[in-house]
Amino acid sequence: AHVPAMLGWDRADNLTEAIAMARSYMGRSAEITMLHQPMIGIADME
Repeated sequence: AHVPAMLGWDRADNLTEAIAMARSYMGRSAEITMLHQPMIGIADME
């Protein structure tokens, strides 16, 4: 079983379908945001 099904979520097969699902829920003004987070751990090499 896939995790989304176990959690009761709908699953999209591709990005186009995912965007269509989001627009049907949030409306045509839905936006996509990409976050880039740096690594949390920093190694100190000597």
